[in-house]
Amino acid sequence: MKKLLFLAVAILLPLAGCVSSPKPLSMPLYDRSAHAILADDYAIKRLYVPESFSLAERQKFQGIIGFHFSDQDKNVFDLVYPASETAPTADSVKTSGYEADQLKGGKVYYRPHRGLYSDLVAFVPDGAKACAAGVGLVIMGKKTDAPIIAVYMKNWSCDSIDDFGEFQQNKLKNEAYELLELK
Repeated sequence: MKKLLFLAVAILLPLAGCVSSPKPLSMPLYDRSAHAILADDYAIKRLYVPESFSLAERQKFQGIIGFHFSDQDKNVFDLVYPASETAPTADSVKTSGYEADQLKGGKVYYRPHRGLYSDLVAFVPDGAKACAAGVGLVIMGKKTDAPIIAVYMKNWSCDSIDDFGEFQQNKLKNEAYELLELK
């Protein structure tokens, strides 16, 4: 009996260590045939990229993967999948000036942006105007899911960027929610 108890403890102790250590996040993949991003461990598991957008660039640095999409109008749709050690928390997002909406997929934090295109996104399409307006989003998901950072920017005239008001902000925010299939 002592031998059986010792054997059970010897088998379960290493397993207990494996269970308690956090599992590394799986890397998101872009499936060209489905025109979708597959990200099992993140807030949105499968995201079908709208047909009007095409993959312009994919970046990977320090465990963060970014997918940059653009359309024929030089608008940008960026998706960033942070590693668990660099992922934002709800508190850090709130202190950065983001506001929250409760949607069907969970809590989504948003913040409008406008200004020079190159200051707002990592990828600017060739031939785009110098300015852009849009929204940055942080989709938190469930407690076990890693957050996703999304940026939706529209090519905008620098001459009229100061006229970009609350109506346009809400319209772009809702367009971003639809792109992310959150509504």
